[in-house]
Amino acid sequence: MRLDLTATEAKTQAVLDAGFTGTGTATDAICIAAPADTTREEEFTGPRSMWGARIARAVHAAVRAGADGYAASLNGRTQ
Repeated sequence: MRLDLTATEAKTQAVLDAGFTGTGTATDAICIAAPADTTREEEFTGPRSMWGARIARAVHAAVRAGADGYAASLNGRTQ
């Protein structure tokens, strides 16, 4: 299961959606912590799968909120 790729794609999309021209920094990191359940392993966790979609939406929302707040601070506004 490679949720890190789905999370990275969602992070990149959120940064671009917020109007930034880059996709992150060299110090960006993604860590996904979840209990190991070898009895319920998913075959596919891309953004169109049930779990991948959940991860993608959560990551996008969190990164977009942070990016919007950062953009506002650059423009002298507070949220």
